[in-house]
Amino acid sequence: MKKNILSALILALLVQLSLVSFSFALANPKNLSAVEFYNKIDHSVFSEYQNASLNLKEYIQIKDLVKITDKIDNNTKDKYERVFKEYAAHNSKEWDNNKYVYVFISFKDEPKYTSSKYAIFDATTYQLMSSGKDWGLKE
Repeated sequence: MKKNILSALILALLVQLSLVSFSFALANPKNLSAVEFYNKIDHSVFSEYQNASLNLKEYIQIKDLVKITDKIDNNTKDKYERVFKEYAAHNSKEWDNNKYVYVFISFKDEPKYTSSKYAIFDATTYQLMSSGKDWGLKE
């Protein structure tokens, strides 16, 4: 009889621990890498340029958006620093600067012009937060 009661208590404890672990796993899903997330998004929303000279895929906090521009050449870096600084400043009241996002940037260098585009996705909801594109003639 005591063995049955002890077995039942142990089983109940294991079930509770399993439920707690399962609940924690649901509340804290494993974040996808930037590459994994890019491969899952609708590419009509954002896709890299074919034959791009540079493609960046990053999983970062909003407050670090400007740092991503360190990976970009100086001709385009200033523009994206400005865009991301303005974006972070504009949304700082609406968004937590510690919030994680997926950032994608694609550059294409043609003989007569350059093209660039970017997209920022919320890492929690996977919703598009901001996007844009630009091009310029070469001198």
